[in-house]
Amino acid sequence: MIDRFGALPSETQNLLKIVETKLNSKKAMIAKLDVGPKGALVTFADGGFPDLAGLLGYIDRLKGTAKLRPDSKLVVSRDWPTPEARLNGALQLSTGLARVAAASDRAKEPVAA
Repeated sequence: MIDRFGALPSETQNLLKIVETKLNSKKAMIAKLDVGPKGALVTFADGGFPDLAGLLGYIDRLKGTAKLRPDSKLVVSRDWPTPEARLNGALQLSTGLARVAAASDRAKEPVAA
């Protein structure tokens, strides 16, 4: 599409990032993703995140910027002052959580003999 029509407008780039974030959120069983200038709050769907051990490992890799609250919501403290930074942060967060969930799914698959 870029070869034929030139660079994508920023609105189209944002739309593609939003769609990718939503697809990642579905894979990671995220019911709600609130993003603001000081970070994000992730609410998981009923049943929670598919792999709690994987989620705790992901939180550990974020080196103190993420915490799991007692109500099973994930709080990520980051500085995202602009809307573009918030959108990129939401995409990055949803991608990381989707990868952890996908790794959990692969680990549960039976091994072919």
